[in-house]
Amino acid sequence: MQLKGAEIMCKTLLQLGVDVLFGHPGGAILPFYDALWAYPQLRHILVRHEQAAAHAADGYSRITGRVGVCVATSGPGATNLITGIMGAKADSVPLVAITGQVARTALGSEAFQECDICSIAAACTKKAFLVMAAADLAPTLHEAFHIAQEGRPGPVLVDVPRDVQLELIQQRCDTPSMYRDFLAAGYEGMQHWSSWPVDYEDKLQHALSAGYSVGQQGDSARGRFVYLWDEGHPGTVIEMAHMTPTRKSIFDAIRAAAVGWDGTDPIQRTWPS
Repeated sequence: MQLKGAEIMCKTLLQLGVDVLFGHPGGAILPFYDALWAYPQLRHILVRHEQAAAHAADGYSRITGRVGVCVATSGPGATNLITGIMGAKADSVPLVAITGQVARTALGSEAFQECDICSIAAACTKKAFLVMAAADLAPTLHEAFHIAQEGRPGPVLVDVPRDVQLELIQQRCDTPSMYRDFLAAGYEGMQHWSSWPVDYEDKLQHALSAGYSVGQQGDSARGRFVYLWDEGHPGTVIEMAHMTPTRKSIFDAIRAAAVGWDGTDPIQRTWPS
């Protein structure tokens, strides 16, 4: 799935546990604000001046113990953050300031509302980043949050050119996947068989003693699960999930919903309360 850089920024902020940010929009940061509408989990507090955004993020961090986040546009919008950023540095407050910047092609040309905010902020931040590619946005934000909190806490600035916010990239998923490994090995036609034992641990140990190996396993609110495979049959995967009371209630509800259903209508529209 292709995403704009601004969308990646929003998704990454959510991954980092951000739920509120303080800011004031402007031309160079508008792509981020356009993307923000699709992420209601990110509550934006509109301030009347960028300096107030930095001070508000500072206060939020002091009260909650979390990283405060403030947002501003390029040029005067970014420089207006400096007083609040300096206060966060002086008092060791973890803060991440996100600023818009002119397009990459206009950098260094004294374009409208362009300024080298990274150089300006160098004296009052732990680190300042200028992100030159959308693919670098997520790792840079993760690093910024890490730096803001490690050792002596303090502010970090992330400057993002407008065209980087608009740049489209193809997301890459590095989550471990048995199926992806199966395809990479040149196989095809994977089959999936499921089991839901109440005596999960006994059945798992029995499968392991029979020569099966664990491909992936985990735990969730509904209970433990595991995917097993055998080298002699690489295309067959056995899923085993613990039949906990929570899972049993789901099966019971499905069974109750099927009572009196003759199959003529493929969609069962009623669900037991």
